[in-house]
Amino acid sequence: MTTIVEKVIRSFFPEYKFLSIEKELHQGSWNNDLHYKINVDQHFYSIRFISHNRSGHQAFGKISDDVLMEQIRYTNFLAQQGIPFMKHVPSYEGQPFVSIEWNECYRVVLFKWIEGRHITKCTERFTGLVGDSVNKIHTVSKRFESGILPKISHLDGYVQFLDTVKEKLDTAELSDVIKELVYSYVINAEAHIFAGKTDTLEFIVQSDFNPLNLLWDDQGSLRGIVDVESIAYTDRMEGLAWLLKWYSRSDGIESKHFSPILAKTFLAAYRSVQAFSSEEIHRLQSLLWLSGCLNWNFVKRILDLIDIGDEEAMKQHLDHYEERAEKLVLLVKE
Repeated sequence: MTTIVEKVIRSFFPEYKFLSIEKELHQGSWNNDLHYKINVDQHFYSIRFISHNRSGHQAFGKISDDVLMEQIRYTNFLAQQGIPFMKHVPSYEGQPFVSIEWNECYRVVLFKWIEGRHITKCTERFTGLVGDSVNKIHTVSKRFESGILPKISHLDGYVQFLDTVKEKLDTAELSDVIKELVYSYVINAEAHIFAGKTDTLEFIVQSDFNPLNLLWDDQGSLRGIVDVESIAYTDRMEGLAWLLKWYSRSDGIESKHFSPILAKTFLAAYRSVQAFSSEEIHRLQSLLWLSGCLNWNFVKRILDLIDIGDEEAMKQHLDHYEERAEKLVLLVKE
């Protein structure tokens, strides 16, 4: 890999003298991107090789060259507005990214490295800081207009997930009891998809603000946002559901505990004095259910278990997510 990085970095720094790969990032991620921290002449950078075929599931859309350029334009826009997004580094010829063939075609994007720490165990103070920070980013983002970034609801992806599960289930050799359990879960998911729909989607451009994409200093100030390839138009309420799921965890990102107090703190910081209507609360509850209980982790595991026919593990998997669903729905109340 060092040889490939050495080759591509010439497109950014033709006269560089020293290069080393410090570490590989995001190993085991759902996507096929390659991501590294590198040292070029004692300056540190984040370099990402973005594949055209990023995932084995069509619900994760491919990123076209035009969309990637627009995503980078958005990061530059945020930086101009004082939002601490990681600083983009164009190629030596001024291009937003360069392309390279290595087993397949990759688009290579370079950013300056940001030092900071991830905070995954949430307190009321920290969750309030996140809510306030996201509010500021959303307010700024209202001024960014794009005719290139797609406007797609997460609900479209959930429907694709369910179709995949149902197709697999129809041909599976499982007991009637287990099939009934899975079909019951599918019907429940379909009900939440219906409840999560609205005729008035409020699309806003944002990145992926999960705790591993935000870096903080020791004083609790946001030092940087380090995600680019997830930038897209997102319905505001759908985005809030994911944020509430992430920032209601007081025991860490892998915690099974979700705190309604932290959820309330986040919404208070994000919305200030503006309250949600009863209709919005009901929709948000369904969106929370979907964000936590019909994500790719759930779907991939259930598909694998159907393939191998492990009915006991399948029941345990469904029980785990049913329990999780109850906790997520209780995060917001009328």
